[in-house]
Amino acid sequence: MQIRWFNTTSTLLKSLTPHKATGIVYTDSERLALTLPADLFQILFGCLLGDLCAYKKANGSTQLKFEQGTVHSSYLLHLFSLIFDYCGAFPRIMERYDARYHRHSYSLWFYTLSLPCFDSLYSLFYVNGSKQIPADIANYITPISLTYWLADHGAKHGKGLMLNTNSYEKVQVELLSLVFNQTFGFSSSVYAKLQLHT
Repeated sequence: MQIRWFNTTSTLLKSLTPHKATGIVYTDSERLALTLPADLFQILFGCLLGDLCAYKKANGSTQLKFEQGTVHSSYLLHLFSLIFDYCGAFPRIMERYDARYHRHSYSLWFYTLSLPCFDSLYSLFYVNGSKQIPADIANYITPISLTYWLADHGAKHGKGLMLNTNSYEKVQVELLSLVFNQTFGFSSSVYAKLQLHT
């Protein structure tokens, strides 16, 4: 598989970030002082249930990576508009070529800076570098976080909704189903392919 990167000169992105995300550098004291507003924490929590990935960097802080196929570029740009104060560069386009199928695919992605304010989210979702559903998810899931998880991994299914949870263990998906039923009054079921239907 071959991968190519493209920098963006999008005027749309520049209009979203007139003076931010252009190589901004925080001092150590500024990095330590940065916090996440409650609504942004809820949004990131929902995104981490979906496609968002978190990484521990050499400086000990956490960096987030957002990526969506270009068909969902409007959604990714929406996310960037919410978090650009925590980013050091504009989104980029990545091209992948899969020789097995002779097919090109394109995605839009960006990283945040590595910052201590993301550490609590990393601790909730990662154990020994492996992503999992937080055991105490009932204390954190909100309508806002659920909305963004649906935007990441949700789809209409008959008269209800389906959440793709294939990357999680069955016991974790069963916990999700229980929490959804108790917290939101849903009637959810876990299917054999580890997909959660609500």
